[in-house]
Amino acid sequence: MKDFFKVTTPKTGSELASKTKQGDFFTDAEFRGFNLTGQNISGGIFTGCLFEACIFEATDLSQALFNNCNFDNCVFKAIDCGDASFIQSDFKCCEFSQSNFRSFNFIDSNMPETDFLNCNFSNGIFQKTILLMSSFSQCVFSQLTFNQSDMTNIDFTEVTFFKTAFNECTFDSNTFPNSRFEMAFFKGANLSNINFSGMALTQSQFLESNMNGCNFSNCNLMQTGFRGSTVLNCDFSLANLTLADLYESDLSSCVLTEANLDKASLQKTKINQSNLVATSLKMTQLSESEIKQSDFSRANFEYADCSNSIWESNTIKDATLFMANFHGVTHEDCNWSGSNLNQTQGTHQQRKKSEEWK
Repeated sequence: MKDFFKVTTPKTGSELASKTKQGDFFTDAEFRGFNLTGQNISGGIFTGCLFEACIFEATDLSQALFNNCNFDNCVFKAIDCGDASFIQSDFKCCEFSQSNFRSFNFIDSNMPETDFLNCNFSNGIFQKTILLMSSFSQCVFSQLTFNQSDMTNIDFTEVTFFKTAFNECTFDSNTFPNSRFEMAFFKGANLSNINFSGMALTQSQFLESNMNGCNFSNCNLMQTGFRGSTVLNCDFSLANLTLADLYESDLSSCVLTEANLDKASLQKTKINQSNLVATSLKMTQLSESEIKQSDFSRANFEYADCSNSIWESNTIKDATLFMANFHGVTHEDCNWSGSNLNQTQGTHQQRKKSEEWK
């Protein structure tokens, strides 16, 4: 009996577009050397297909579904990927440029060493996708989500990250030259030893992440959070950490010279062998912190709350302590020369008694 559902494989890009518009589906088809410039294959469904050395320029891929497909040595330029989905698909030696990805899905796909230039990504998902050794240059990420994806050794050059979330993704040996973060979200990420110097990272969140050895010098980290993250051996010199959230963080062996930590939250923080020379700590919350062998020379503690914190073997020379709250503070072997402890708010005996009864 004649197979009425058998689809003849197209020979050209225009024929492929025509058959797609007719509602044909393609399974296990091979498309080699197709030029799809200006073609419309939106809404097409491709399963187990091979695209080799194809050109997708100004091609409409919106609402297309590619399931278990392979793309080898393909060029994608100025394409429209609105609502397109790539599931369990592999990309090898492919390039994307000047393209728009809206409400898209890359799920369980392999995209190592893929280059993205001047692309816009919005409201999309990369789920369990391998992007190892890929590059993103002059791209914009807006409200994207990366879940459990391999981001190892990716170069992000001049990339804008806006409301972009990275959940349990693998990072290592990444670079972010001239990139900008605003309201980005990282959870469970390994971002150790990355150079963020001079970058804007405002209102971003680094939760339960490894930030050890990072360079945040001269960064704008206003209202940025590091809760539950390790930030050992980091350089925050000249950084703006106003209203930053470092609650219960470990800032040991960090450099924060001339940083602005005004109104920041550092409650229950560990600061050990760190350099905070000429740091601004006005109205900063440091209560119940453990501070040891650190240098706060010329720091400004105006109205800072240091209550019930532990200070041991610190240098606080020529510091401004006006109205700093030192209620319940214990300090041993500290050098306060040039600083006026009489300007602080000392232990309030009635409050101390009430705390002891708790």
